[in-house]
Amino acid sequence: MDPTLIFSLGLLLAAAAMTYGHRQAWLAKQDSRDEQQLEFANRRFRRRTQTSAMLGVVAIAIFAARWIDLLRQDAPWVFMAYWMVVVLLVLWVALLAGADYIATRHYLSKIQRQQAIEAAQLRAEARRLASLGKQQTDKPDDC
Repeated sequence: MDPTLIFSLGLLLAAAAMTYGHRQAWLAKQDSRDEQQLEFANRRFRRRTQTSAMLGVVAIAIFAARWIDLLRQDAPWVFMAYWMVVVLLVLWVALLAGADYIATRHYLSKIQRQQAIEAAQLRAEARRLASLGKQQTDKPDDC
């Protein structure tokens, strides 16, 4: 069996599986009441779906390259342009993946900061309530 065909099919199956996974994750977030979380999930779904779809296009382009290869002698510019487009698609996929990484990291660090603030507020409130409780037990009864 042709290794190019195996690689192309594997890449196409991986892109399809990733798209399915992205859709499942997106659907799971649709019942969220947190507007910020829903907005992030929608943007992430668009980024990741676009990336997966482009990987599928690259997989098909790699498979179709066998026919473009026939033009190498007669029209080398077509061969060169074809592979430049494929390389540009791969670079675009890499840029989208990097953007997704940065956006996800930013969003998660924002949530982490919010949780740290809330935890500090809860600890302060717990200390305040504990000191109030201690003051009430230290007071003598005036009965």
